[in-house]
Amino acid sequence: MRQQASTLAAAARRQREAELDQARKEAARILQDARVEAGRILAEAKRDADRITGAARAQADGTLASAEEQATATARAGRFGLATLSPQPCPPRGAASPALS
Repeated sequence: MRQQASTLAAAARRQREAELDQARKEAARILQDARVEAGRILAEAKRDADRITGAARAQADGTLASAEEQATATARAGRFGLATLSPQPCPPRGAASPALS
């Protein structure tokens, strides 16, 4: 009877070890699949980030160029206004006014 119990216990142990080994292999396969999927997700996220960054830079460049054009136009208008509104030199006293000559 002891021999039979010992044989059954050994068989159960081998069965349990085989199942445990199979579970470890399955866990390793699942982990490898998860690593591959994580790599794919990260690569896709990097591509998206690069695309978004490029679009943001292009928009910022366009905005800066527009602001530069507006600043240049404003400065030009200011110079024109100053030239137009600047007082003309007055003739010396007693000299004939150019308008009256």
